[in-house]
Amino acid sequence: MQQPWGSGCRIVEWIDEHGQISRRAVAADVTEDQVVATIRQHVTGRKHVLIDDERQPRQVLPRR
Repeated sequence: MQQPWGSGCRIVEWIDEHGQISRRAVAADVTEDQVVATIRQHVTGRKHVLIDDERQPRQVLPRR
């Protein structure tokens, strides 16, 4: 039975070479190759936070 709100999804999360965290919603049945392609095709977009303040810096993790 089809769910009334559409098919499922999952969140793909990665850290880029600058230590910035990115997240993207993808289809639940996505393959590993499609996840890799999603990460490689990533474009910087608007950051959504609990308090949507564009003046806030991006979340960056310390690099070792």
